Amino acid sequence: MITFENEVKADQLYITINNEDNRPLQLTKVGAWQRKKELVTYLEAGKSYQLFLGKQDAAAPYYDLSSVEERIKENIPAITLKPFQQTDQPDQSERAHLFKSVYWFWIALILVIVLLLLMSNGLLKVMKRKK
Repeated sequence: MITFENEVKADQLYITINNEDNRPLQLTKVGAWQRKKELVTYLEAGKSYQLFLGKQDAAAPYYDLSSVEERIKENIPAITLKPFQQTDQPDQSERAHLFKSVYWFWIALILVIVLLLLMSNGLLKVMKRKK
């Protein structure tokens, strides 16, 4: 199935299938159709309305993205990998930093909760004294 993303206005449509070295294709059926487009709106009686869609002879837009894609692929530098080596000891620069540990997060979270509880308790005591 071939789907065109943009509208194609033509009396004839030629499709070339580049099958290369594959087995020959057996086309049994060719069909063409278009999706039904609907516009739903509320129109009042006695008023005139106009619907403008664009130029009748306008061609569908063509975006030359294939040449841009080729240029991008040509300009991307290739990377190479060195042979893999097994290391027994992690590199000093890659050791986990003290504050990158998950435990610091949980300790800080618990301290914040305790602090909020103490502050709430203090506010409740002040409110009870004012009554």
